[in-house]
Amino acid sequence: MPEAPPRLTAALADRYRIERALGAGGMATVYLAADLRHDRKVAIKVLKPELAAVLGADRFVVEIKTTAAMSHPHILPLFDSGEADGFLFYVMPYVEGETIREKLNRETQCGVDEAVRIAREVADALDYAHRHGVIHRDIKPENILLHDGRAMVMDFGIALAVSAAAGGRMTETGLSLGTPHYMSPEQATADKAITGRSDIYSLASVLYEMLTGEPPHMGTSAQQIIMKIIAEPVRPASELRRAIPPNVAAALAKALEKLPADRFESARAFGEALASPAFATSTGWVSSNVIGTRGWFAGWRVTAALLATGALLGWLARPSPPDPVGQVARVTVPLSEGYVMGDGIDPALAMSRDGSTLAYIANDALYKRSLDRDVTERLGDTPPRACCPIFSSDGRWILFSIGSDSLTAAMPVDGGAVVDARRVVNEDLVFGTYRQAISRRPAGDSTWHTIISSDSSGQEGGIGWPQLLPDGRTVLFTRFGPDMMVNGASVVALDLKTGMRTTVAERATYGRYSNTGHVVYATADGALEAVAFDLKRRQVSGSPVVVAEGVRVAYWGGAADYAISESGTLAYVRGSTWALHQMVGLDRAGRVVQRIGKPGTFEDLSLSPDGREVVAYVASNTADISRMNLITGELRRLTFEPTTEDNPVYSPDGRRIAYRKAVAARDQRIYSQAVDGSGEPTLLHREEEQFVVPRAWAPDGKTLALWASPSRLMLVDTERKRIDTVSMRASREGGKFSPDGRWLVWVSEETGESEIYVASFPGLRGRQQVSIHGGRFPQWSARSGELFFLAGDTLMVARVTTGASFAHTPPQPLFVTPPGTMSLNGFVVSADGQRIYYAAPSPDAVAHEIRIVFNLAGVLKAKPPR
Repeated sequence: MPEAPPRLTAALADRYRIERALGAGGMATVYLAADLRHDRKVAIKVLKPELAAVLGADRFVVEIKTTAAMSHPHILPLFDSGEADGFLFYVMPYVEGETIREKLNRETQCGVDEAVRIAREVADALDYAHRHGVIHRDIKPENILLHDGRAMVMDFGIALAVSAAAGGRMTETGLSLGTPHYMSPEQATADKAITGRSDIYSLASVLYEMLTGEPPHMGTSAQQIIMKIIAEPVRPASELRRAIPPNVAAALAKALEKLPADRFESARAFGEALASPAFATSTGWVSSNVIGTRGWFAGWRVTAALLATGALLGWLARPSPPDPVGQVARVTVPLSEGYVMGDGIDPALAMSRDGSTLAYIANDALYKRSLDRDVTERLGDTPPRACCPIFSSDGRWILFSIGSDSLTAAMPVDGGAVVDARRVVNEDLVFGTYRQAISRRPAGDSTWHTIISSDSSGQEGGIGWPQLLPDGRTVLFTRFGPDMMVNGASVVALDLKTGMRTTVAERATYGRYSNTGHVVYATADGALEAVAFDLKRRQVSGSPVVVAEGVRVAYWGGAADYAISESGTLAYVRGSTWALHQMVGLDRAGRVVQRIGKPGTFEDLSLSPDGREVVAYVASNTADISRMNLITGELRRLTFEPTTEDNPVYSPDGRRIAYRKAVAARDQRIYSQAVDGSGEPTLLHREEEQFVVPRAWAPDGKTLALWASPSRLMLVDTERKRIDTVSMRASREGGKFSPDGRWLVWVSEETGESEIYVASFPGLRGRQQVSIHGGRFPQWSARSGELFFLAGDTLMVARVTTGASFAHTPPQPLFVTPPGTMSLNGFVVSADGQRIYYAAPSPDAVAHEIRIVFNLAGVLKAKPPR
């Protein structure tokens, strides 16, 4: 067993002396410890860090207190609970004995009388708890301790406390509450209304195993077990062991009914039936143990393994086409810890046409999950900025884009090297992200042809996310306003033959046609809605209905991480739209030393010269710039226009900021404004030809550097409003002035890879390459004489000398950031180089799970219009 973490040992040293680890489970690690205050042995359960991170200490402690007052001879009491240096723990008596699991591992079966006695003692404990409003939710052999032969239920109420403290977000941890073999059908189908009858089912499953040597349902994988729990009758225990009395067999039959209403009304009644030789049921083992029309999946052949308390415990067998009148099955797929799916701007999820397989891009790799398997397969590495995967129509290839390019890359569905998609896929394709055009590559053609362009008036900010509909002549796409925000977007259907456009939905994005005869689309608040759409007439009818909520939707650019198969299966990524980030401060070792303010979506950070504040573009329905105090976390809005204002940059004296205002695609304006909000903004430059953003002020406060697409540096004299333009080969990130104003740093892709360059200012002479193996987001520190930048996900630093000449040491790594975090939006560095600030992914925004909904037609039939 692993030793206790030194931080934990130190944090508990005044109360407990941890001696050794006793075991580890799905939620916690158990340690034997000495209670120093009471001179007794105790067992300390410490929740796993990833679970503790989701719960939070305050809520967990409040919830667990509701279980501490329970006192019953067959319930192991709770001595203590709390938080210690980030660890959440609870303390129980250390009891010599063994669990039922350990007993069954040794003996396989229990004597009939002994098994019934143990079950009745547990039923008595359950009855006591249920009458006090507490449901265990995780009754299993591992949680029943035998002390001198007497049953004691452990972790009573812990599952409830964890679930309540998580606020419904248990799936974010990748952990599960509940064990497949002992789950009730309502737990297996993620029913939120779990009652005491669920505990009765679980206890009956434990008794069944004590009597027969195996649980009621067995399988080689979790999905097989849960499928049987939902769909198959339980084999009578008396067929496996003739010594089981009729009343015990009958009590088991009733307690293992599929429908909660058909079970015992209380745990006490179950215990009494086990003890009464006269107890019998008229239905025996054949009533609702066999699913009929009132069962969980009437009208649909059940091939699904469903989840427990929101966390995936098994995958689904390959689904048959759903019956529109059947019930709806839902499954949650947790992603492995540390996986970052996509960048939150471009879509990263795909589903095969038959609905049997998922594919997604995460951590610069392509992954596949077949619905009839329990594992995720890593197919291979993808180039940087890969996005937008789709399956080929024959299911043999997964196509994806690199950046905003067309679907130019492909990987075999079973894994392998990335190849040119044109060599292996010959089918009619359309593609477009959030740019100015949508392209089509007809079958047999290797060239992409523009089929839709933005309005020449410039009032459209972009178009994208197309889908060619089954008639071969209609394209569904998203049309954006100049700010590229979802609130100003709409889903449009275009007849390629007549040019007729039909607006399907306003304030909507990423429309996808479903074979149910609906168009599904995403809204800014993360909902998926569906509206009936007559493809022949290209007309919308009726009111939309909400089919899912909490979907990850890009606030800018309108991508939504969901996919619909031709078989009627919907898959979507859970995530936040407006709270993607948590502002944090790191030390030079990469340790988080500050968590600042509330979660939000922060981009384009600029640090004030005194190091006390940052200004940032804060994505929201208003899309404005705000100031954040790095000590208090206080956020103050600076701009209030209905258009988007972004890319703020502090002036050297810290009294003003420069920023961009996007009035229209061909009307971008650069303003200067006082940071205290006084006075009116001053127009510094208006651009009608190219994309421009502020990058840095010169130290004298008179020159503002703008980056202009595709690769130019524009220098604005803020006093005389004069503009100088300098060509910077393949520049990506414009230029930033050194603290003495004599050198300029920028990023160029002229060698095919982003690298950091420095040259004198003005004139850009004496150019030197600072990075060696790639670099982005260069940042000078004002006083430490250092230049920081990112190489991939590694933060690098080089010591620099500026003045009449420039010199630098070879860059050295400081620390590695989690994949796809700091490298998305960059960072800022304090003047002394000791503190690094960036907008880290917030727990609510990182894609922790994929939700799958089978039988979309059933959802649409059951949902009322909004």
